[in-house]
Amino acid sequence: MSKSLPLNRLNLKNTSDTSHILEFIEKLTDTYREYKTTKVELEKINAQKEILIEIIEKKYDLLQNIFNEIFKEREESINKIFEMLDKGIEEGNKEIISVGLAGLSQLVSSSPFANIENFAKAINSNQIIEI
Repeated sequence: MSKSLPLNRLNLKNTSDTSHILEFIEKLTDTYREYKTTKVELEKINAQKEILIEIIEKKYDLLQNIFNEIFKEREESINKIFEMLDKGIEEGNKEIISVGLAGLSQLVSSSPFANIENFAKAINSNQIIEI
């Protein structure tokens, strides 16, 4: 229970002094309210920042996994084609060599980013993406 002091106990000489003190108290109260409002807003912003950082980190991890899989798959395909070429060379089979070279040419000329626009849309729309 707070006790308030009557203004007459403050030894104020005139009402002008009283009005200045009341004005000061009012400004102090307003400033405190503004501080509390700003503090709450900052806490909200920090919470949003943490959420956005987590979203960015998850998208980064997803992209890293997808690119690792894409290039791992391409590496495996290239290795199989070179195995085919080695076999064709060992056997002297021009048809196997021709098929291998055609496959290698097609693989290296195709971009793993050919559908990057669709991929970007899928990521930004929060669709489930299977790797």
